[in-house]
Amino acid sequence: MKVMIYVTKSQLKMFYDRTCKKFKTSLKPPYDAKILNGFIVGYFDLNHVNKYEFDNGIDYNVVKTLYGALNNRKVSLEDGSHLTYSQIEHYLFKDCEFGQKIFYGWIIENLVVEKTLFRLSSVAPQDWRYSGHFGDEESILLSVQPQWACMILNGEKTIEVRKTCPKGFKYGK
Repeated sequence: MKVMIYVTKSQLKMFYDRTCKKFKTSLKPPYDAKILNGFIVGYFDLNHVNKYEFDNGIDYNVVKTLYGALNNRKVSLEDGSHLTYSQIEHYLFKDCEFGQKIFYGWIIENLVVEKTLFRLSSVAPQDWRYSGHFGDEESILLSVQPQWACMILNGEKTIEVRKTCPKGFKYGK
């Protein structure tokens, strides 16, 4: 399944820095920078989703030792997602009284950065949604905040933490 990365509109602007050849974010980007917010900037293959379940909150030691397989090597959830224990806890527990007991690690594989940018003709999803087909494959449109999209496109973030995932996946751990 293909996942298209849409950079959300925000005060924090995402752009490509030609000097250091990396994606960056800034509240005041260079005047000649092409702002990438509001565009589909790339896509990746979603072949593996890890399912994580907790009964009574999240144990810090567990987060340090949860792994996702990526290119036949283990990557800890904390390292792969670039989220600290407290950020994961806040994300899962901020909206509900007892917190989310299940969450998912979407493993980012075969990342492609788009050379041609696409603006959405419809309203961007708040989280993610099925978006039809990308070639022969079913595709998903994933909204990502600029700071996280930047890490994904720079190859630093290899696990996307989400409260839900597409139907039909066989989960690993």
